[in-house]
Amino acid sequence: ALQAELLKKKLDKKKRFDSSYDGVEDNEELVAERAEREAQRQRNLEEFEGEEDDERRQYTGLLPGMYLRIRLGNVPCEFIRHFD
Repeated sequence: ALQAELLKKKLDKKKRFDSSYDGVEDNEELVAERAEREAQRQRNLEEFEGEEDDERRQYTGLLPGMYLRIRLGNVPCEFIRHFD
């Protein structure tokens, strides 16, 4: 049930995103931004090629898909206010 709910939310967000970004291939600014992002990603891969994963993560952060979603229920609001 939870996975179905998350999947429905994800598909709804994707549909809204797709509808708002139709035709972006014509936008030169976005195309240039994507090209720069890809070039930076390639430079990062080359720079940190021989490094350990933990050391590389200190500089580049987590790659997509390397995180975990945790959903907590029945957590008092004080936990959020005082969480450090």
